[in-house]
This record gives sequence, C-alpha cells and structure tokens, in this order.
Amino acid sequence: MRVIDVHSRELVCGGRLLKRLRSEMDYLSSGFLDDERDRAFIGTSGGDLFILDISRNPPNFLHTVDMIEKPIAGMCLAKETLLVAHCDCISVLSLESKGQERRTSRLGSLRSKHLHEAEATILSLAAAPHRDLVFGGFSDGSVAIWAARECEAVLVVRAHQCDVTQLAWVEDVPWGPSLYTGGGDGKVTTWKLVGSPEDYVLWAPAGGHAPSVLDRPPPLKGSNAPAPTTLGSASLSAFDPTFDATFGGGSSLGGSSDVFGGQQRRVNPQALKGEEESDSDNDIIDAFH
Repeated sequence: MRVIDVHSRELVCGGRLLKRLRSEMDYLSSGFLDDERDRAFIGTSGGDLFILDISRNPPNFLHTVDMIEKPIAGMCLAKETLLVAHCDCISVLSLESKGQERRTSRLGSLRSKHLHEAEATILSLAAAPHRDLVFGGFSDGSVAIWAARECEAVLVVRAHQCDVTQLAWVEDVPWGPSLYTGGGDGKVTTWKLVGSPEDYVLWAPAGGHAPSVLDRPPPLKGSNAPAPTTLGSASLSAFDPTFDATFGGGSSLGGSSDVFGGQQRRVNPQALKGEEESDSDNDIIDAFH
C-alpha cells in the first residue's frame, strides 16, 4: 500500500490572525505566496499587510505594513519589489530578505491621472516581468498599463462595462504574449501586446528616463537615512507639451503660415509677445471703450 503525502499549503492560524485585524468589520482581502522564502503576504480590508513565516504550521507572525487604511486588492512580485494594489494606485515596496521584514519601505507608487479614488478603485493586479509592464484593473472597467520606468500610466483602456476583477498575463505562445481580463460583465477579453518594451514608454526630454521605482535600491538604513521616495504629480512635469517659437515652412496660399495646419509646429503665444505687452485681461476690455 502506497501512501502519498500531499502538501496542501493550507495555513492553520486559528484566531491569532483575526485578532490582528483593526476591527470586527475587517476581513482578509488578498494573499501572495513567497514560496522561495517560505513567506506569505496577507492583505486586509483595513489596509494592513501581514507578513507570515510559513516554514512551519501554524505560521509565525513576522511584520505588519500599514497601507493607510485602504483595502488591499492584490499583490505580485516585479524585479525584487512587491507591488501592492490598493485604493486607486499600486504601491512599490522593497522586498527584504527573510528576517529583515521590518525594513520594508515604500519606494514609490504607480498612478493614473485619469483614475481617481472618488471615481474608481483598483481591484486587480498583474505584471509582465519580461516586458517591464504592470497592469491594474479598476472598478469602472478600465485597465491601466504602466511601463517599469514610469510612475504615470502609459495607457488606459476601457476593457469592460464594470469591475475588472481579474488580470492574468501569459508570456508564451500559443496563448501569449497576451493580457487576459475578466470583468463583472461576465466577459473574458484577450489583449495582444506584440510590441517591444520601448513601445510602451512615455516621451521624455533629452537626457533619458528617470530611474525606475522598480529598479531603485532600498533606502539607506540608519538615523540619517533619507525618507522613502514618493512619486507625485510634480514628477510628471516632463509630460507637459513643449512649444517652438518659429513657424514651420510657408503655406502654399500666398506665402502665409497656418499655425493650425497639420504639418505646422505649435507656437507658444507668449514667445511672440513684446516686452511692453501685458498679460492683463484689462487690455481686452479697454479695446472696446
């Protein structure tokens, strides 16, 4: 008679894990298995991220990361960092070695200026590590795509009529390279991404891209260590349009230039203003007196 030992990976925590919840209304919302390091990351509806040592059962509690009272919708790994989807963004956390979990810090965040907490919350998360892409599914049916070098989404598409509850990336043929999205409308949609990683990068000024929040090393430890980097709207100034003060080429109609033509370069009106001219709206009012 052969006896087969099946390892179920079921964690028997009893009531000890529930006692760590902030209130009786909170619940466990997501989980991620770090099989290589025998750890489990458990997210809650109250915004807590529990890290457990699962080398034995029942597991041993290691550390709690406070995600500021926002439900954690999902987690995944990307380049030795932990991506945590919550609220309307994806936070990038340092993935510390086992025994150093208390050093976990927030390295940055991935956001979309078109998706705000008041209108949509993030419900699902996936990553394409070989292409340096991160995907987030939102409650309004949108799917946002981030390149690893950007903190702002390079693309937002309306994938479903309502909640995008599931995201899955498949790299290999015949099913890939594709992103599969599952929505509250009962549909599963396949999105083919056949381009190279460079095809999914936002424009940046001469000098190259800023370092990726996924590539940054963890902050220095110690009393004089700088605070973890948070990427906000100020870091997106590179995406503002630029203007050229010269007209491009003469028009075929009488030699004048049409600045609104499709082949013309955009002109900044401020560049054509004289030194004595005013920006005040009173100049327009005075012209009618």
